[in-house]
Amino acid sequence: MMFATRMKVIAPGVVAGVFITYLLSRYLASEVSAISPADALTYGLVGMAALPSGLLAASIPARRATRLNPMTVLRCE
Repeated sequence: MMFATRMKVIAPGVVAGVFITYLLSRYLASEVSAISPADALTYGLVGMAALPSGLLAASIPARRATRLNPMTVLRCE
């Protein structure tokens, strides 16, 4: 139940993020002449640069969750 609720909340944010990225790429293309809006290498490098911070941000709560007793958590929900 919680997974479906989270997906319902997150999906519109992803769509909005893709749309905003598209608009900003068009704006930045007019400001920076060396990068085209469809430059796959730039998108790949930015994604690779963001990956470590995303993994770190996800690992902190995951590590905290491994210290909890599963039965106690299930009883609380």
